[in-house]
Amino acid sequence: MPGIGRNSFRGPCYFDADMSFAKETTFNPFDRPVLLRLQVNAYNIFNILQLAPITFNSGGSNIQSGTFGESQNGDAGGCLN
Repeated sequence: MPGIGRNSFRGPCYFDADMSFAKETTFNPFDRPVLLRLQVNAYNIFNILQLAPITFNSGGSNIQSGTFGESQNGDAGGCLN
């Protein structure tokens, strides 16, 4: 069968780097132990753009389009293997 097969247009796989910093301390006010935890979470710390896959019948898959071979927008991620 001629044509391009299923899942032929795939971008790079999803990559995400998250980081968390925490500091815990225990103190005893009024003769009772209290645990205090301060935490900071950072998501996608390198700010890497995840490209949406190129779908059929879009500008990226139409050879006559000026955007042929380019992803049309960003994506939340995911990888088809």
